[in-house]
Amino acid sequence: MKGTLAFVADGPSGLQEIDVSNLDAPVTLGAVDTPGSGWGVDATPDGLLAVVADGTAGLQIVNTADPRYPAIIGTLPGGDARDVAVRGNFAFVAYLSRSFTSVDLSDPSHPVLKASTDPSLGGRLVDVALAGRFALGADIFFVKGCPLLMSVLRRLRYRVPS
Repeated sequence: MKGTLAFVADGPSGLQEIDVSNLDAPVTLGAVDTPGSGWGVDATPDGLLAVVADGTAGLQIVNTADPRYPAIIGTLPGGDARDVAVRGNFAFVAYLSRSFTSVDLSDPSHPVLKASTDPSLGGRLVDVALAGRFALGADIFFVKGCPLLMSVLRRLRYRVPS
């Protein structure tokens, strides 16, 4: 959510943009049907781009400058993307197949996969959250575990912006 605009990953329907300025009567402003199934979404702080974790269709980068007409402008195919957290020019993605993955969004029309954690170390992720310099993942590989991926961020030499 950015301001009064909510971004909703809507399964097989893709991405919905909803004006929630009146909580008693939310209004769908626009939508874009993504090629996969929208599992998770996050947006840049200015709300001009949304990144959709689109299941087996990978990541979809959506221009949301005009919420009535969102449009896919970039794709990073492959994997099974389940959730995403955007920070600065990077998307941090929870993949079932790739585990914790960083994607450079400096050029949103050409996202670049930077690195992935081996699933035997980072798990098979279905959710990701960032807190300061920490990344936390919820996975289905480890029993009763929550991978803490601080060492991954250091190894990749990323300064995760606050």
